[in-house]
Order: sequence, then structure tokens, then C-alpha cells
Amino acid sequence: MLNWVEQNLYTCADISTLVCETGYSRKTLELWFLRHYDMTPGDYLSRRRMSRAALLLRMTKLPVMEISSLFHFYSPQNFARAFKLKFGVTPMQYRKQDKWSLHMLQKPLLTEMPLLKPEVVTLGELKMCALDVIDNHNFLSPTENNDVFEKTKSLVHEYLANNYHDICFGYKVRTRLSALSARNTTVSVEVLTQYPHEEGEYTTVILPAGKYVQFCFSGTWNEYAVFTWLTYFRMAEEKDLRVRRDGFDLTFFSVPAGHNEEVSCRHLIPVD
Repeated sequence: MLNWVEQNLYTCADISTLVCETGYSRKTLELWFLRHYDMTPGDYLSRRRMSRAALLLRMTKLPVMEISSLFHFYSPQNFARAFKLKFGVTPMQYRKQDKWSLHMLQKPLLTEMPLLKPEVVTLGELKMCALDVIDNHNFLSPTENNDVFEKTKSLVHEYLANNYHDICFGYKVRTRLSALSARNTTVSVEVLTQYPHEEGEYTTVILPAGKYVQFCFSGTWNEYAVFTWLTYFRMAEEKDLRVRRDGFDLTFFSVPAGHNEEVSCRHLIPVD
């Protein structure tokens, strides 16, 4: 059922469709789902669709009319009413908010959530180097075509070879790309690093002191890719914290000697 929901976020399928495909009665499906997840499958499908719509509003340039069409609403007005019922604001108000509250988003139950313990910390001013802008980053997939992940992993190993330790990277969605890119859920990501990557000129970026929510991780690189994606769904449970729209996510890396496929890090999300 969980796979079916993720596969039908953009279709007009409803629970009646699921009943026909599985051969189980609606009551059987609802009782099983309610027992395991404390909500009905219909509620979960609706929450996942609204959460995906919220991500598209914040991360892309797709017009509200096109987003409403993607989710098979009869009109943008119907979509706006359903969205406001869920999030308390209209789609355009949600898109324009300076601070992004994540606590109303429904995480995909298909992905098992490891134990993530958030800690509020304050960092002083940081001096960073502008590294690169990576286009076509799929913000909905932690592992597929993840150029940001591959670039980070490569540079961490390069810096370690040059005897750098506790290496800091900064990440921020730089622009919302075209409508075509938005339909493919891709964005551009600006990447900062603590050290210059190449000889010659580079741009210095000063990150002001501020408050962050910190998550700690230790495991394989592939597990790290999923970890960073899941931290935002863990943030969704912190109702009193709002992500700073203009801030950089920061990650401080260290790699155990002789274990290139393992990594430890502190991942920090800027908040107010």
C-alpha cells in the first residue's frame, strides 16, 4: 500500500482504485492501515499529495494553476481551498513565507526513519569559499542522480588526502529553475567549502553567526545520502522551529582513517 501511494501521487486514483487492484475490501484495508499507522489510507494519500504540492510551491517556479492540475483539482480555487484547509494559508502565501515551517508535511512512511536526535546550537561567523553551482539536483531523491552527493564525497576524500580535518560544506538552493525542471523536481544548489578547491582566485562568503538545528550521523556514504534527506522530515516534528530561507545548510565531515566508504558528520539546518 505504501508503494502504491507513492506511485499515485500525481494520478487521480483513490482508495476505491486500491480496493480494485488488491482485491481486499475497503474496510479491511482501512482497519489494517489504521492499526499500523494511526490514520486511514485515504488520509495518508491526501497528506502525501498535499506535502508534495507544498514542496513544489517552495522549491520550484511552477504556477499554482499547473500544480493544481498536476494533482487533478478541478480548478486552482479548489486546490487553494484544500491547501489552506491543510496548511492554514493559501498556496501563494505559503510560497512567499520567509521562514519555512515543516511541521505540517507528511513524511513517506515507506522510508524507515532512524533515530534522529535534534540539538539546537549556535555557531559563530564562518568564512567559506564559493565552490560551485550544481544544476539538476533532484530534491526528492536522496540517491538517484545526486550530483551534490557525488561532488561532496569526492571533495571530502580530496581534502582528507591533503590532511584537512573536520571539513565544512555549505548548501543552499540558489534558484528555482524553469517549469520543465520543476516538473522533474530538479533545482540548482550553491555549494560552499571551508577550503579553496583550486589554486587561484575564489570568492569568499561570510556566513553570519546564527542558530541551527544539529543532527549527528555515522555510517556509510550511501546511508549518509538518505540521512540528510530524512533530517527535514525529522524537522517537521519540531513545531517551534522554522527554517531560515536565506541560510546555508552546513555539514562538518570527518572520515575514519582507512575507511573511505564510511563517514561521520554533523549536519546543521539554519533556523529561527
